Amino acid sequence: MAITEVRIADRFWEPAAPKRRKEWQTLIADLLSGDPPFPASRATTLVIDCDDEVVTFWLEGGSESDDEEGEHLVPRREIANLLEEYLRVIDQLGDDGLHPMRAEALDMAKRVVHDDGGRTLAHVLPALSPSHDTCRRVFSIVVSLAVDTTKRAWAHRHA
Repeated sequence: MAITEVRIADRFWEPAAPKRRKEWQTLIADLLSGDPPFPASRATTLVIDCDDEVVTFWLEGGSESDDEEGEHLVPRREIANLLEEYLRVIDQLGDDGLHPMRAEALDMAKRVVHDDGGRTLAHVLPALSPSHDTCRRVFSIVVSLAVDTTKRAWAHRHA
C-alpha cells in the first residue's frame, strides 16, 4: 500500500478561504504525483497539521500491526530558521523596482532554502521519504501551513 490521500488538518481546512484551499489542493496533487511519502508504511492517508510547536503527520488506514502508522512529529524549532529564511526571500522577491539580476539571485536563494528544507525534514523524520523531491514537496506544504502564502504574491514565483 502507499499514501494515496493527503489531507490538511480540519482546523486549517474548514475556516480556510477558497484560494488557500486551492493552493493546498495544488500542493497535494504535486506531492501525490511523485514518490509517495512514508513509503514503508501501509497507511493510505496522510493528514498534516502544524502549530507553533510542532508539525504533525498522521498516518491512517494501515494495518493495526503497522509500526509506521500513527503520529510522526517534527519540532518546529528544527525548521524554524529555514521557514523564516524562506519567507524573507519570498518577501524580498516582492519588492518594487527589483532589478532582474537581483530577482534571479533571490529565486536561486529560494530554491537553495527549499532544498535545505527538504533535506532537514528527511534528516529529522527519516521515515518521510528517501526521495529528495518528495521531501521538498512536503516542505512546501509545511510552509503553506505555517503561513498563508496566498497572501504573499511572490511565494510561487520562479525567475
